[in-house]
Amino acid sequence: MATLQPKLANQQALALTIEKMQGVLKKSESDKNKLASDKEKLESYTKKALHNVQDKYMLAIQTIKEQLKEKDERIVRLTDQYKQFRHQSQREAQLMSSAIYELGMSITEQRLVRNLDRSSSKAK
Repeated sequence: MATLQPKLANQQALALTIEKMQGVLKKSESDKNKLASDKEKLESYTKKALHNVQDKYMLAIQTIKEQLKEKDERIVRLTDQYKQFRHQSQREAQLMSSAIYELGMSITEQRLVRNLDRSSSKAK
């Protein structure tokens, strides 16, 4: 019996150690499962947040592209308008110059005719 007691005590110690180890194992598994669950939640949240940021970013980019396109179109339109006004101004300047030239020629012709008429009436 003396040898049985130490074996029994040894077995009880082993049983206690096994129980403690199983408790630690269960706690570790529980912690592991909780961490895995937290990881999944975090990944899900991160994906949603990233998706939202990407959507906002893409919307902002699209808005800026549209504004840039509108500005480019306005620049083209104003450039064409400027060219038309410039051409029109040059044409008006040419017409004014031509009209002044014609007016000057008409006045000169009238003076010549008057002078010729005076000369011919004095010569008679």
